[in-house]
Amino acid sequence: MKDFVRNGDADLILVLDCDVPWTPSRQAPGLESKVVHIGVDPLFSRYPIRGFAADVARGLPTAVTVAAKDESVAQQIAERLATPAFRLYRSTDISGVEIGGAAKNVLAIACGIAEGAGLGASAGAALIARGFAELARFGRAFEARPETLMGLSGLGDLVLTCSSEQSRNFSYGLALGRGETPQMATHGYLVEGAFTAPVLIALAHAAGVDMPISHCVARVIAGELTIADAIEAMLQRPQKSEW
Repeated sequence: MKDFVRNGDADLILVLDCDVPWTPSRQAPGLESKVVHIGVDPLFSRYPIRGFAADVARGLPTAVTVAAKDESVAQQIAERLATPAFRLYRSTDISGVEIGGAAKNVLAIACGIAEGAGLGASAGAALIARGFAELARFGRAFEARPETLMGLSGLGDLVLTCSSEQSRNFSYGLALGRGETPQMATHGYLVEGAFTAPVLIALAHAAGVDMPISHCVARVIAGELTIADAIEAMLQRPQKSEW
C-alpha cells in the first residue's frame, strides 16, 4: 500500500497494491470518503504504509505504520485514513519502514520455498526468526531505528508476508519449492522480492552485513543454486551464538 499527498485540488491520493477489486463503499465502509483518486504520480511525496491492502479492502481489522519525515503529516494521514477496523501508527523513520518493507519480500520467498519443499513448521519458524536477525543487522547498518524494526513495519510485516499465500513473494517461493522454475513461478504476477534480492545482497556485502538466507534466495532465483543445495548450505553453516 502506498499513499501520496500533495497540495492542490486532491489533497489525498491513496494507491492500493491489491489483487482484489477495490470498491471501498462495499468492502471497507468508512474509507470511501477518504479515497480521492487512485493513481501514481512521481512528483508526489512518498509516505509508505505497510500491510495487506486486500485485508483493508475487505474491512478486516488491520494495524499498520505510516511514515513521514514530518510527524504532523503522518498524524494527519493516520487521522484521515483511520476507520473502526483500520488503525495507523505513525513514525518518522521512513528509511526503517522502507528497509523492512523491501527485505521482508526476499525473506518471504525463502519461507515459501520451505513450505513448498515440505520442510515443516519448525523450518518456517526458524526462517522467520533468523530472517529477522538478517533484517535487523541490515537495518542497523543503514541507521534504521531498532523500534521500527521491532514494530509493525519490520517484524510485523515480516511475519505477515512470510506466512500467507496472499503474499506474492511467499507464493512465488512456494512454487519454487514445488519445483517450478524462477521464470514460471511468478504465475504472471510482479514478485518484488525477486528484483530486490540481488540489490539487497549487493548493499549488504558493501556494508559488511551477513545475510545468508537472502543470499541463498538471490542465488536460487539467478539459477546459480538449486533448492536442495541451498538447504544443505544453510544447514551446514558453522555453529554460532544466536545474536
